[in-house]
Amino acid sequence: MAKIYALLVGINDYPGNVGKLQGCLNDIANVEDYLSDFYSDAAVVALRDGDATYANVIAQFRQHLGQAGKDDVALLHYCGHGARATSSLELREFDRDNRDEGLVCIDSREGDNFDLADKELALLLRELSAREPHITVVLDCCNSGSGTRMVEDGPQAGVRTTASTYPPRPLASYLEGQFASMLARGEPLNIPASRHLLMAACDRSQTAKEDLDTHQGFFTTALYDVLRRGGESIAYADLFVRSRAAVRRAIRDKNKTPQDPQFEGYAGFDAYSGFLGGAAKKARPTYSVYQSEGQWLAECGALQGISTDLATPVTLTLREDASDERAAGTAVATRVGAQTSVIKPDFDPKPEARYWAEITSMPPAPMLVAFVGPDDVRAALEAALADTPGSAAVLTDEGAGDGPLLRVTGEALQLEAKAGGPVVGSVPINGLSSGWAATMLPRLEHAAQWQRALRLDNPKPELDREKVEVRFVETRADGTELAHEGLEISLAYRRKDDGWIKPRGKLTIANRTAQVLNYALLHFSEDFGVTPLANDQIAPGGEFQTILIDAAKNSAMMNFTLDHGDEGLERLKIIVSTERIDDFRLAMAPLNNDRGILSDSEVAEAEKIAKDDWFAVDVNIHITRQLDAVGAAPVSLADGQIEILPHAEFTAQVALGTAPEPARAAGDYARLLDRLGGTSLAPATLGGSRGAAVHSIELNDIANPEALADNPLQMRIAASLQEGETLVPLVHDGQHVLLAGDFWRDDTGATNISIDHIPAMVGGQDIDQRSVGSALKLYLFKTYLGISSVNSLRLAEFAPDGTFTYRTDPIAEQIAQARNVLVVVHGIIGDTKALLGGVPAAGLLDKFDCVLAYDYENLATPIGETAQGLKLDLEKVGLGADNGKNVTILAHSMGGLVSRQFIEREGGDRVVNHLVMCGTPNQGSPFGRIDSARKVLEVLATIGVNFAPQFCGPALMLLGRSRKLTPTLEQMNPDSVFLSELNSGGAPNVRYTILAGDVDRYKDPPGSGFGDLVTKVGRGPVFDALFGNRSNDIAVTVDSIVAGLPTRNAATLRIDAACHHLNYFTDPAGIAALKQVAWQT
Repeated sequence: MAKIYALLVGINDYPGNVGKLQGCLNDIANVEDYLSDFYSDAAVVALRDGDATYANVIAQFRQHLGQAGKDDVALLHYCGHGARATSSLELREFDRDNRDEGLVCIDSREGDNFDLADKELALLLRELSAREPHITVVLDCCNSGSGTRMVEDGPQAGVRTTASTYPPRPLASYLEGQFASMLARGEPLNIPASRHLLMAACDRSQTAKEDLDTHQGFFTTALYDVLRRGGESIAYADLFVRSRAAVRRAIRDKNKTPQDPQFEGYAGFDAYSGFLGGAAKKARPTYSVYQSEGQWLAECGALQGISTDLATPVTLTLREDASDERAAGTAVATRVGAQTSVIKPDFDPKPEARYWAEITSMPPAPMLVAFVGPDDVRAALEAALADTPGSAAVLTDEGAGDGPLLRVTGEALQLEAKAGGPVVGSVPINGLSSGWAATMLPRLEHAAQWQRALRLDNPKPELDREKVEVRFVETRADGTELAHEGLEISLAYRRKDDGWIKPRGKLTIANRTAQVLNYALLHFSEDFGVTPLANDQIAPGGEFQTILIDAAKNSAMMNFTLDHGDEGLERLKIIVSTERIDDFRLAMAPLNNDRGILSDSEVAEAEKIAKDDWFAVDVNIHITRQLDAVGAAPVSLADGQIEILPHAEFTAQVALGTAPEPARAAGDYARLLDRLGGTSLAPATLGGSRGAAVHSIELNDIANPEALADNPLQMRIAASLQEGETLVPLVHDGQHVLLAGDFWRDDTGATNISIDHIPAMVGGQDIDQRSVGSALKLYLFKTYLGISSVNSLRLAEFAPDGTFTYRTDPIAEQIAQARNVLVVVHGIIGDTKALLGGVPAAGLLDKFDCVLAYDYENLATPIGETAQGLKLDLEKVGLGADNGKNVTILAHSMGGLVSRQFIEREGGDRVVNHLVMCGTPNQGSPFGRIDSARKVLEVLATIGVNFAPQFCGPALMLLGRSRKLTPTLEQMNPDSVFLSELNSGGAPNVRYTILAGDVDRYKDPPGSGFGDLVTKVGRGPVFDALFGNRSNDIAVTVDSIVAGLPTRNAATLRIDAACHHLNYFTDPAGIAALKQVAWQT
């Protein structure tokens, strides 16, 4: 009889340099209870906290799980920190990021220890699989490595990740040197793939969270709740669908960032087998397999869950009869179409035979359908979904869906295209009589297939996407044409007399390859229809060819209707292929009759769609109803929350955009969210209901934009913000995220926005050639700057891998034993984290015995008071006058002025031996004058949003506070009393080293677009006004950084750096300059 062997690992009590957790031991207890309730004879070993060492986890994996024989079950469930680390250079061929995904054991960060890497786990699984057990691995941790263990934006959900590690790991350190031994034996390196199922709490770009109210992990809790309800017979595929929805619902309730569990089967693991080897009840869909023209084809493709990424090929089991339990063999997909795939069997099939295939890999993520209605209706519908083979939908709560919404109204169940959107289907419930659920299920499956079709693409075509260009040409009311650049198009639904003018236009396509290509144009309507509009060839040569959507009447014109509300989105997809497009079979009848796009006569009949090499081009056309006009009269929108002041010369039409559901975030907005993923910015909305919250303001039909230079357009937004939050207006120009204008918060709490120009789109078109079509789309975001450890001197304790944690005790004991001490002091923007990240890279850990970090309130506190606080804090830990230590201060920006004040006017010359200043405004900065300060902050904030996320939050907060200078900004005025007194004092007996960045010498990485961004935000007129043609690091002139000091202090050394103000501690040029410093003499 099969036996279950389970190894459970849970760690809460990590050492201080890693970060403690609270829910992992509760999770392990939850798993133990489940196994005890459902598998009374399961053999369980649990390693908790101090028992979960690197060596002990490996030993128990081998000794305990190694007992599992053929058909037995081996379960590893880990709850704790996860982290990313730099992999051995010899293993980089196996991972394009050259990263290990590791489990952080209790002693992983002690001495020369390492995390238990994914590549080591692969070696252990190979050992275990030799006895052919059923293997399941569950990891409730995060592998993204965000830098520190933190509570995410508030007190509700902790994050199970600790700091990433950077130095490459030695090859010999992996699992007793097994990889090194391969090379020593002359064997090629190989990471084995053993048959098992991995169940992970989130994907690589997300964090695994725990609920700090219940002290449990969201993933483990949801997983075993679903298992308890489903019993022993639930299949892994169903468990994936249900647990993913449960986690998403729980995360939504805590208002946290997404966490999407990932299940993945390896080496042919059957995803439809029962959990822990149980017999799954649910039937699986089967698909016909046959030979055609020498290839084996399966009648299933991307729409049925076949991955188009052949780096992770989908496995199928083939049977000669659909009801036969014996398999003829397996196959993998080698070329994937929408509903047909080429497969490669691992046996010799009979050419004349027809086989039946079951997909045994994990299914794609299900469509989450929000449900609003009574519990008994929901229960009946969920039961019907559970009994449907291959169901691609799962129910969730309102607000947590990514597809349509089901709403019970009276005695009917209605299907809405989205929350609050048009009704596209309705069935009578009739007191829950039989049959009603079966009527709704096909509509849900239809919507799920539509969603998959919308996402359809080939991620790695041989064709060069850049050589096929698509352009939309709008026909205006006066008959003139406007060619839009880009694939995100905004069209205005304009009022005329008592009616509305429908926007219209045509698509053109150009082929710059050397061969004839085929294309098909599809329209995805809001009511889940897919209509082929065109199917033709494009000749090479690069000339634009008009796409005809009514070939019989030689018509290309598309007319856009707006049937529901004040905005709409028409989604078009162009499939480009080397072959005639004739077998993708993507056409889908709509659930309603919402055409969205009409030809001048009728929509053309079109052929079906393609195989072979191909890719897709998505064109999104946004239609917005014009609600008011900017001009001589004031504008009030969103129940008075948005006010636009009158303007004498500038005119524009105004529309509002509503926040889409997650899966419906498309094009420009989706890319904007992706760009801002690593920053402190989050979407902000103004009041709305049922998913209609306003998140953007759009200005169309702009006239006289040049008038804004002398008379900016003024807006006032009364958004509901929490303490510490700032509203930030942004635009996306197709390449970068830019500030929409100057902004500040007034005494009433409202945010004022002043727009003095319309940002040009990428490519430098004038306003009539911008890709948004004479429009400015202003998105609303908010940022929160959490203030912690202000006016605090802390010990920065570095692990061997270069990561660090802050400690407040025992600093004095460390100082007493140290000879060389480094003190890090930040500037007006940011904190010491940004500086400390560069300490290991600059080789400073070998030069100093301990590193101290001084964080301080840097806006309202005068620099002199901050210097006095630094003096007192240093004295408390034993660094007073004549301390006998070699003390060096490393300071950034205004932190250099704090340090100089301490040294030159507070007796610090008897404490400090060496001061290293990076970008310090020794002779003042534009920060010191309100108009120039705001311009500098706008530049720094924009660069921060796009390239230095650690600095963008503080810069945006400074901009949003008010239009008044803070005390510290005033002191950086070149004419300030503070600088005059500081620069007139006597020369201290302390070595000074100055690092002076120069943005003109900075070489941005190829393709980064940094130079383009600097040009957009300031290089030219703005920089000339700020710096007067003088070299600068974006915030301070080089003259100010270096002027005056050499004559006052003969020991001053100047080092020029080809970097800018925000990357002294991250860019190779800045690190190279730090390495030139003579840290000790």
